[in-house]
Order: sequence, then C-alpha cells, then structure tokens
Amino acid sequence: IADHPGEIRFGWQNNTGLGIAKDTDRAVLVAYCRDLNQTVYTREGSLRNAETGILSVPGFSGKQVHTWVAFISGNGKEVANSIYAGELMIP
Repeated sequence: IADHPGEIRFGWQNNTGLGIAKDTDRAVLVAYCRDLNQTVYTREGSLRNAETGILSVPGFSGKQVHTWVAFISGNGKEVANSIYAGELMIP
C-alpha cells in the first residue's frame, strides 16, 4: 500500500512454523520503477511476526512500481523465494 509520499507499506501473514519459517526471519522488501529503471530494496526489514514493513522510496514519488517480498533467516543462510506483491502508484 502506498498511502504516504515516498513509502510503501507491505503486509503479510505470519506463517511461522510452516516449513522452516521463524519469527526471527527478516522481510526483504523490493520495489522496481520501470520509468527510472531503478530498484530499491532492504534486507533488514521487519521481523516476520510483525506482519508489516515499510520501504522508503523517495525518488519514486509519482511513479508506478512493481513490488516483491521475501524473507531471509536471522543468520542470513536461508532465503525464501520472493512473491510478487503487485503494482502500485507512489504518491
């Protein structure tokens, strides 16, 4: 959801305990702006059990972006496949 200028709010369901998913996994949040041919991401997003995270994308205001979310284990050794989270306009 992009309801604040230069920010994307991601939301997910906590699936801790499914497979190797843990509360301590961190969200990997990604946004790609085709118009600018630029990607912004964070590997240090919110914990899985927070069920929400913010990605700052100040240079993308007024642009359409594609978004993805994935998770990385606390020790950085396990990474989940990313999931396409949709396209949206950044205010």
